[in-house]
Amino acid sequence: MARAPEYFDVDEQGVLRHPRADGACEMIGSIQTSRRNFEKFGPFDQSERDLVRLAVAVLNADRQCLRRLPGRHSEEEQEANRLRSLRLSIPMENPERWKHAEEILVRLLRFMTDDQWMFDFTQAVHTPGEPLPLFPEHVPQETELALFSGGLDSVAGLWARHRAGARRFIAVTAYGDNAKLAKRASAIGALTSLGVRVELLGFHHHLRWTPVKRAEELSQRTRGFVFFSIAAAMASALRLSAVATYEAGIGALNVPANDAQIGAQNTRAMHPWSLLQLERLFKMVLDRPIRVEAPFLLQTKGEVCRLAGADLERLAQVAMSCDETEARKATLEHCGVCTSCLLRRAALRAAMGDADPTIYRDHATKTHGNYDVQAFAAQAVRFRKACHSFDQLMHLDPDIRHALRFHADRGLTRCDAERLMCEMFSRQASEAEAFIASDRFPRLPLVASLQEATR
Repeated sequence: MARAPEYFDVDEQGVLRHPRADGACEMIGSIQTSRRNFEKFGPFDQSERDLVRLAVAVLNADRQCLRRLPGRHSEEEQEANRLRSLRLSIPMENPERWKHAEEILVRLLRFMTDDQWMFDFTQAVHTPGEPLPLFPEHVPQETELALFSGGLDSVAGLWARHRAGARRFIAVTAYGDNAKLAKRASAIGALTSLGVRVELLGFHHHLRWTPVKRAEELSQRTRGFVFFSIAAAMASALRLSAVATYEAGIGALNVPANDAQIGAQNTRAMHPWSLLQLERLFKMVLDRPIRVEAPFLLQTKGEVCRLAGADLERLAQVAMSCDETEARKATLEHCGVCTSCLLRRAALRAAMGDADPTIYRDHATKTHGNYDVQAFAAQAVRFRKACHSFDQLMHLDPDIRHALRFHADRGLTRCDAERLMCEMFSRQASEAEAFIASDRFPRLPLVASLQEATR
């Protein structure tokens, strides 16, 4: 039996409510957004406001709709009901435009989250005054506006783009607490000290609880949608034509570590198919088209790191990659055993040998540990076996085929795209194998060899 739809309502003041089946309506909280610390940042125009309004509403509905059923249920029952159905009512300044875009929006969110999404777009009454420019001075069209998470891909990627000749950058980040902003600002400071002309624009958003904080869904697969939507709105306001992401190819595809992981149990925010659908959505809902660029989509993380050259050690010291330590406010210390840490370590070893300056705790934790380390080693074996043909890659993850559409849109033939993706997986397998064979690979004690991982 399918789960009943969960209803959410957002009013023009950002108040999030949860209408229940019994007719009662529960107030959850108020969505707060700001562009703090940037006096030059003015309001968006109508189309940009609607996009940001929709994106933050989607994320907060996602957070409030738990995948696990309340009460006592077997794991089989929980898994059978993992997929949700969400219906969101939201006022828009141009609801007709969004009604026309609803099909592509629903398709995109379904791919990102595995859930069914439905929308009721109503007419907003309040319209802000005349918008102000983001910057008082003209922003050159060659300025590169890029997502910036403060992770290794975004830090090393931005530096690599600078070395390749890009002259000016605007780094866009979305955050929920000031600790995350401070870490990302520190990384931007390091890039600036190396001569990069870059300005960080931050968009703060959080839910002010009313009256008490509730349990939240941890997967939150729509975070990437918010990140891209805010960046696209900023690009539109600045009259720039594109938004860039520096995610490397393997991380963007995010192939499941094993057969137990399906669908959106792995994030698909940077998947090439998501990027293509985002680009199409922005064309429909904004007053000017915004192109989504991904310059490192056919490269491994290690190759992006090598492009950073001699300054990689310094950049690695300010790049935060850990899934677990992200919430820790006092340190950039990494756990060393989560999936993101393992990919980071393999990439840095491929680029700089044993000179990785990062501090890793290297012990199993409640959230990450044994499973991720074993899965990483097993995945290296799977990549090596599958990299010889594109058909074999699709046995790893059928969604890989969707990446061909993105590459075709960028002018690559299907044959070339398949070949380049197979070669990338082969190089990624080599990076992982070299890391696993080194004395830097964490022994918990779990994985003694690739042969053991295969078994």
